[in-house]
Amino acid sequence: LQMTNMISYQGLVRTFPKGKCQSCKRDAPFLKEDGTPFLEVHHIEWLSKGGEDSVENAIALCPNCHRQAHYGALELVAVNKQG
Repeated sequence: LQMTNMISYQGLVRTFPKGKCQSCKRDAPFLKEDGTPFLEVHHIEWLSKGGEDSVENAIALCPNCHRQAHYGALELVAVNKQG
């Protein structure tokens, strides 16, 4: 059940930007086999540092911005509000 909830909220996060990275605003790099844009879900406050596993703490990023968020100096802010 917990994994199902995680997949559901991550799918929701990916729909918010309408196919664009929520950091650089560029189109997703490609479409998946099902026709949906490929974006990765990133936790703004990392789970390993006590961040919540929620829509509000997540953002949809292209692979390049996702790597910058983990290994570079990219700073992100929450933009997804549910409800």
